[in-house]
Amino acid sequence: MRQGKTTFSDPRRTEHGHLAVEVLVDGEAVGEKIYRQDPETDGDDCWYAHTNADLGDAAGGTWDTLEEANTEIAETLAPRAAGTGE
Repeated sequence: MRQGKTTFSDPRRTEHGHLAVEVLVDGEAVGEKIYRQDPETDGDDCWYAHTNADLGDAAGGTWDTLEEANTEIAETLAPRAAGTGE
């Protein structure tokens, strides 16, 4: 896992019409995305973590708002960003 300051991109539409937010470390995308489920097709109106690398305990999590998702993921990555985690 890359270390550095964890931030998030603005939400963007994917090729399938879903909103997605990139997880950034030191301003660069690290392959992690948070997607908004569509209640019309997915049944839930929430954000969820899709992982290509390792979001740890946040992987597979769901949140009611993007702010909640960003906060929990930033907290999960914080020890690694500080160089004190795995």
